[in-house]
Amino acid sequence: MPKVFLKQSFVDNPPIPADEPKVQYFDAKVAGFILEVSKTGRATYYLRYRDKSSRIRQFRIGPADSMTVEQARERAKGMKKESGDIMLPV
Repeated sequence: MPKVFLKQSFVDNPPIPADEPKVQYFDAKVAGFILEVSKTGRATYYLRYRDKSSRIRQFRIGPADSMTVEQARERAKGMKKESGDIMLPV
């Protein structure tokens, strides 16, 4: 699980996984914010966190082709603030 600072140029042309069905790139700026890239080249934003019971949860923010990385990052930050769960990064 590589950790990178997700930029729009990276999201527009992400490395396609060769040996795995998908790869998840963790953002260096926002803890738990992820770009998942499948073998087909499809990229999707997620927010991963631990809930109050310490279970790992992952929320799908949306496909990378329908929003910019900054829009997705802001949505992830907003979700962390609004959530009733304790959103600890995984």
